[in-house]
Amino acid sequence: MKMALTSKNKIKFIDGSLPLAKIDLISVIWIDKSVGVWNDLKDRFSQGDMICIFYLQEEIYSFKQGELYVTDYFNQLKILWDEFINFWPHLACTCVNPCNCGAVQTGQQYMKNDYVIRFLKGRIEQYANVKSQILMMEPLPSINKVFSLVLQQERNANKCSIRSKGFCY
Repeated sequence: MKMALTSKNKIKFIDGSLPLAKIDLISVIWIDKSVGVWNDLKDRFSQGDMICIFYLQEEIYSFKQGELYVTDYFNQLKILWDEFINFWPHLACTCVNPCNCGAVQTGQQYMKNDYVIRFLKGRIEQYANVKSQILMMEPLPSINKVFSLVLQQERNANKCSIRSKGFCY
């Protein structure tokens, strides 16, 4: 938990190193509806940070499994991806009437697919067969399902290599 909070620059909220801020909502005092207050504060404080997004994308796209186990590789990539999503501006429908074109859902699915592709792209070639099988699935499975499939492949590969050396698994 400490590593996750540190990676998201949130550890100071629990370790006491962040000074208490004066709570002052005078800037929204004349907004008469709570949704208006929420939208004002959201617009003010949830701006994407393109510099952070730039460096996080660079790190995500260059991150490779190397000698890491699948679980360690997945966890480190997930930390980077969660931080990236935290900075990326969220898609939202602003139509007056409820939108039914599905553009927001399509954009969200593209992000999920990109996560799966990033995970598979950074994998070593030892698992090329499971990577190809996953990429041929339509629609692409969730990142958690992909992780599970690759983890099973790693376990099978390790079981076979241990057996070939004369050890029981």
